[in-house]
Amino acid sequence: MSLLQISQGTFRLSDTKTLNIEHLRVQAGESWAFVGSNGSGKSALARALSGELTLLSGQRECTFSRITRLSFEQLQK
Repeated sequence: MSLLQISQGTFRLSDTKTLNIEHLRVQAGESWAFVGSNGSGKSALARALSGELTLLSGQRECTFSRITRLSFEQLQK
């Protein structure tokens, strides 16, 4: 069962930057880690997955309620 699925998603990062996700599916019971250098988009990806970023186009489907009851800093831990 998919907890979260994004297809052809474009998210607004700023007035001039966007984050594009062609296809992403997170299944129940999976664990994910985002690894990369500074500025590579790890935090932006986490914000897109949590629903904090505005979806400009594409589809975002999730079977859970918004997880941002925690602060973004708490989610990063």
